[in-house]
Amino acid sequence: MSTPFIVAGDSAAGSLTATGDVQTQPVFALKGKPLDTCGLTEKVICENEEFHLLQAALNIEDGLDGLRYNQIVIATDADVDGMHIRLLLLSFFLQFFPDVIRNNHLFILQTPLFRVRNKKSTRYCYSEQEKQAAITVLPMQLRPVSQWDVSHVRELHPA
Repeated sequence: MSTPFIVAGDSAAGSLTATGDVQTQPVFALKGKPLDTCGLTEKVICENEEFHLLQAALNIEDGLDGLRYNQIVIATDADVDGMHIRLLLLSFFLQFFPDVIRNNHLFILQTPLFRVRNKKSTRYCYSEQEKQAAITVLPMQLRPVSQWDVSHVRELHPA
């Protein structure tokens, strides 16, 4: 069975499309930040193009009986904008399709914040503390720590 990924923007969609199987891992790319659905009516949501297309892609316009997928993954960047988009999507599902969450159909792809690497090893880190630990644990090979590649991760990487 397929597992769709809901992503923010074409860059994330491109990364997932390039590394995934389009037959079993379809990608639904949002255009910009989704509408804040808190307190809105179902009519307003149905008139919003992004949420209308998302409901059609998941086949839930008329309820969950037609849900096309057993697992749906929200994949956003590990930054402030990504977290905001993730919360807006969670708000949408909680308000209008809470059974998607109750029945364990919705998942969050946790992406790393940092990549720490030297010539022989790479570690993906999910916090500043993990980054500092990786810097001290990875063996210093061929160059000092000050010359290591420590960077923010902006794309999706396997964990």
